[in-house]
Amino acid sequence: MLTVKKLNIHNNYSVATLINWEVEDTTEIINNFVFNIYASISPTSEFTKINEEPITGFSYMYNHPYVTDSSVKLYFKVEVVNTETQETLLCNVVSSAYLTPRDPIADTIIYQNEILLKRVLGRPPVKLLMKRRTGTRCTSCWDEDLMEVTKSSCTSCYSTGYAGGYLPPEDIYVSFTEPGFITRMDTVDIKDVQQGVTQAWCGNYPLILPGDIIIDEFNRRFIIMQVQPTTKSGRIYLRQLLQVQLLPPTDIIYKMKV
Repeated sequence: MLTVKKLNIHNNYSVATLINWEVEDTTEIINNFVFNIYASISPTSEFTKINEEPITGFSYMYNHPYVTDSSVKLYFKVEVVNTETQETLLCNVVSSAYLTPRDPIADTIIYQNEILLKRVLGRPPVKLLMKRRTGTRCTSCWDEDLMEVTKSSCTSCYSTGYAGGYLPPEDIYVSFTEPGFITRMDTVDIKDVQQGVTQAWCGNYPLILPGDIIIDEFNRRFIIMQVQPTTKSGRIYLRQLLQVQLLPPTDIIYKMKV
């Protein structure tokens, strides 16, 4: 049975808490499993399921009811459900966090960022491919003895070491902020785009990590090199500053159909 090995809690959102987790490496088919999140006010008291629909990925944003009280601490667990056998397992790994109350100023800034990205700048959304960092190991190129990928051009995992390589794409809005970078909407020739690292920014969610991929409307594929959230009072994420690098068309990631 699939088991959770790590549970991370991010209380960096106004009236919301981001929960993500990692599972033990497995040979089982990861798509046969879904997850539920349970919460409790104590690690020893009863845990209650807080999500309405089964979760197919490895993260969940909990919009909690504690809008004014920063002293509320919740404990979280993950339940694994095998959709083929209906077997369930409430994993022993527990993690906790104090919940963040509503911050009207942060909410206003986040809303303004969203309007700027979606309406003012006028660019279509990009596809975000979040790199698989947990789950079923690739059977084509992963070496269990060496604990590393043995092929740089594997189309089973796209050199991530995990089957499928990336989670299903999500639409997000991104602004490339370096002057002169992709300023003409009709630019389609790959040679017109700088090959070096450039700056970009996006909203505060989903939480992006180095190694993730974004794909623009011209099918250009960029790898995330660095991520730096900007915050209010050092805590609530307002947006994410990105360093991205355009991948050459010979890169294996271009063979992934999106």
